[in-house]
Amino acid sequence: MRSRDVIVAIDAGHGGKDPGAAGPLGTYEKDITLAIAKRTKVALETMRPEARVALTRESDKYLSLVERTALANTMNADLFISIHCNAATNPSARGIETYYLDNTTDRAALRLAAKENFVAEEVMEAKDTTNRILADLITASKVEDSVPLARSLQNSLLSHLSKKYPG
Repeated sequence: MRSRDVIVAIDAGHGGKDPGAAGPLGTYEKDITLAIAKRTKVALETMRPEARVALTRESDKYLSLVERTALANTMNADLFISIHCNAATNPSARGIETYYLDNTTDRAALRLAAKENFVAEEVMEAKDTTNRILADLITASKVEDSVPLARSLQNSLLSHLSKKYPG
C-alpha cells in the first residue's frame, strides 16, 4: 500500500505567446492541448479517484519548460505527462507519437533529459563519482516508470482513436 496518493501532473503544451503548431483551419496547438489536458484530468479523476491530478496551466498562459517541470516537482508528481499535437506539411502524414525518457549515453540527450526532469546540469556533468552515480540512478528510475506508461498510453490512444479515425 502506498503511503500517499499518486500525483499526476498534466502539461498542456505551449500557451500564451507560444501558439505551437497551426492547423489547416487556423486552430492552434496551445488550444487543442489545453482542451485535451482538461478532459484527461477529468477522465483520470473519474477512473482513479485516489489520484491527485493537476494541470500545469488552466488557461492560455505561457510557461517556460523550467516553470512547467518546477511545478511538477513542487507538487512531488509521480507522473509528468506533456501533451503536444504535431503538424506536418505532408497531408498524407498520419499517426500518434508517444515519447518517454530513455536511458542514453548521448550527451545532447542527457542534457535534455536533465533539463526536462529538472536534474541540475552540474549533477549530470559532475566529475565526482558520487554525483555521476546519483544522476544515473535518477535517470534510471524515471526510465523504469516512463516506458510502461508510454506503452500503455500509446496502445490506449491507438485503440480508441482507430475506431473513430480508421487508417
